Amino acid sequence: MQQPSPTPQVKPAVLAAIGLAVAAVIAIPLVASLLSSGRAPVPQRLVQPPPIDASLVKLTDVREVQQRGRKQLVMMMRNETGKKIDAPRVTATFFQGELTLSSSWGSPSARSLQPGEYAPVLISVPDKAYSRYTLEVATPSPARGKNNDVAPSKVQLVRNDGSSRSSSTATTAR
Repeated sequence: MQQPSPTPQVKPAVLAAIGLAVAAVIAIPLVASLLSSGRAPVPQRLVQPPPIDASLVKLTDVREVQQRGRKQLVMMMRNETGKKIDAPRVTATFFQGELTLSSSWGSPSARSLQPGEYAPVLISVPDKAYSRYTLEVATPSPARGKNNDVAPSKVQLVRNDGSSRSSSTATTAR
């Protein structure tokens, strides 16, 4: 009969070496991340300019017109913010009594508005009868890019058939 082979004995030194290797694999990255996180620069927040007051964008001359069988609200938007702005969206909410029918929106055809500049806005009206509507201007944002300085030249007063008008050539300063 054969004798069973003796089970190999693991020496305590080998166990200690394996334990140290596992501990090193875990501890080294952990310590490195803790040390480097203390020195990481804090990201600086960009200072956002305060929002522009939407009440400074005025809607005037609001009219309901019908063109090609479609009803639309037509109005003029005026920039009274004192700054060049991206043209904001106007939302019209239509009501029948206290019931909200629908909402639609429109924007001026101009991409940006200079201080004091006007631009027309068209908003589609629902087919259903409504008793009232509200208009809300979205919060305007400052326009990107720089202002073009426009200067008139060759200004003339032209009279034609009893009426007068001013005529000029506009140039942009570079």
